[in-house]
Amino acid sequence: MKRILFVGDHPVGQSGNSYMLKNLMIQVNRDEYDISCFAGNAVDFDPFALLPCNVITSSNPGDDFGQTKLLTILKNASFDLMVSVGIDIWHFHRIFGEIKELKKNKGLKWLAIFPYELHQVRKDWVEWIKLVDFPYVYSMYGYNKLKDHIPNIQYFRPVLDNAHLFTPASPEKRDVLRKHYFGNFDGDKKFVFGFVGVNQIRKDPQKIIKAFFEVKKSNPGIALYLHTNVGSGVYNLARFVADQDAKPGDIYVKNQNQDCSRTKLVEIYQAMDCLVNASYQEGLSWTLLEAMLCKTPVIASDNTSQTELINEGCGMRVPSTELAYVPLITENGMSYVESKAVSCEALIHTMRLALKENHSQRVTSAYKKAKDWVENSGNMNDLLNSTFDSMIASTKSVSIKDREKAVLFMQHSAAGDVFMTTRCMKGLKERHPELPLVYMTQKKFHNILEGHPYIDKLIDWDESTRNEYLFSYNPHGDKILPGHWGRNSNSILSDFYWKILHVKPDDFYIGYSVPGQFSYISTLAEPIAVVHTTGGDPHFRTYKYMGDVCEVLRKKGYLTIQLGSRKDFPAHADIDLRGELSYQESAWVMTRATIAITVDSFMSHLAGALGISQVCLFGSGNANVVKPSQMKGMLICLVPDYIRHCIGLGPCSASVRHCPSPCTSRHDPRIIIQAVEELEKHNEL
Repeated sequence: MKRILFVGDHPVGQSGNSYMLKNLMIQVNRDEYDISCFAGNAVDFDPFALLPCNVITSSNPGDDFGQTKLLTILKNASFDLMVSVGIDIWHFHRIFGEIKELKKNKGLKWLAIFPYELHQVRKDWVEWIKLVDFPYVYSMYGYNKLKDHIPNIQYFRPVLDNAHLFTPASPEKRDVLRKHYFGNFDGDKKFVFGFVGVNQIRKDPQKIIKAFFEVKKSNPGIALYLHTNVGSGVYNLARFVADQDAKPGDIYVKNQNQDCSRTKLVEIYQAMDCLVNASYQEGLSWTLLEAMLCKTPVIASDNTSQTELINEGCGMRVPSTELAYVPLITENGMSYVESKAVSCEALIHTMRLALKENHSQRVTSAYKKAKDWVENSGNMNDLLNSTFDSMIASTKSVSIKDREKAVLFMQHSAAGDVFMTTRCMKGLKERHPELPLVYMTQKKFHNILEGHPYIDKLIDWDESTRNEYLFSYNPHGDKILPGHWGRNSNSILSDFYWKILHVKPDDFYIGYSVPGQFSYISTLAEPIAVVHTTGGDPHFRTYKYMGDVCEVLRKKGYLTIQLGSRKDFPAHADIDLRGELSYQESAWVMTRATIAITVDSFMSHLAGALGISQVCLFGSGNANVVKPSQMKGMLICLVPDYIRHCIGLGPCSASVRHCPSPCTSRHDPRIIIQAVEELEKHNEL
């Protein structure tokens, strides 16, 4: 099955790009395509809405659009195609170099459905767009601007979310809606202008407000409805309205607690008399389409993609003649890029005309154009089918007869995961008894696998060679997508691999190697307690009070030995072996231990596989999922009191990077000692 990662605004968000992404993913044939989604913008989304697929969100507010996390996903999981939807290509500017490497080394292809709303053709943007394998711009304006500069550029018309809801209202229903939304409307006031959009520079809402109050001087029977955030955003619109000496009934605003469903938005279009849009530029103006489908007259700045909607008498066009600037990313960083805006005088003139004209012919033409636009929208499934047909036609794959007659197993990281996959090698060997089994992983993990009876060869990680083998398996990259699986999986982590591969699990494997200068450990008379302080994510998996635990263990007669990497937090153990041992040497020391106190990591899985009774400390990881398989002995998992101490009330799999209190170090040393005493009772039995 072909694997696709969609990238865009959160698919259950309330932005136009959110709706676009959601509807395109809904169209995808799930029998043919396995889709996941990375949502770089997790603002204003409904956490209770039904997700169209597995959605991973960017959790670091300091990471521009989650580019670092997106790279991690693309590097550690195998996708055939990345599909970015609604995002300007410049959003990826910081990771273009890494994307090029992924395209070269992993064969990743990129399909982008993006806006182009500049009034000119920027050379730096053109070069960025050329990095995309399958570029689709979603306005004819953008297509005409770019077609002479990007030979493979194509036009794609996305789906309008819930298009069937946007319909004209009967006069009776319209009266009811007007009373509902503008209940204190004076009898003399009969005309409502409306603005629907985000409070940002490009939308220029202050100019609409300024023009409205100028028009109102000679037309007192009008009002303005603002469907935007007046108290947040670029402009302080509440203050700006007050500065215009507004009177009650002049301005109506969206209640911040108001139901913002698509049904309510339809009613708002139906209730207003004319939509006003003064954007500097638009990649695709959904609000114009929505109003046109409701047979609501529209006034719009005559520029970029809006022109193709309001031409042919479908809207009242306001010329964009004034110089303006919009903050955008360029090859030299953030810059204010030249744009075009309507003048306040031209907007005033057009709004005055709207009060006088008969709009029946205009709204009829606009309704017909909008219906045609919706009915001829593109289909994502068709687009994917043609994309993969092109990919197959252009790919020169290694023929079956030329592939190495061997089985390739791939596991990029980390030490604990590599160790867990050792249970699968016997099953794969039995599935392919005549072929050598080659294990590909990072060189630093080879020591875990050396001597494995079913592995014929160890090679360094190079995913680009995957297709050179007759058979290949990459369960982590192909199936275990980074995200929040650790919160609610119905299986423990150490069982993932053999279940995914459909093989019978064997015993864990790791060879033992005696550390020469520390071989004296085997002659020591005291019982050994192995301690470990830091897991794979030092920020979230570090226990800082192991020194207190070691002090009590000494009084109980134990010799404490710290295992782990050189940078692990010090435990002040009797013997400090941080960074001194290989994986197999660590295994040898672990076999000498009576008990172990570990942090969720390779060491905890090692102790479990070797049957060393242990206390395992958890923080952001869900112990029910990532706990080790305790083959013998006793396992006690200590988890924080999430209700008292966690802002998320539960394990987050380290996704909340700005957490003020990482929870692994929440464990009281006295509780750990109590757990040790439980281990001692078990070991005595």
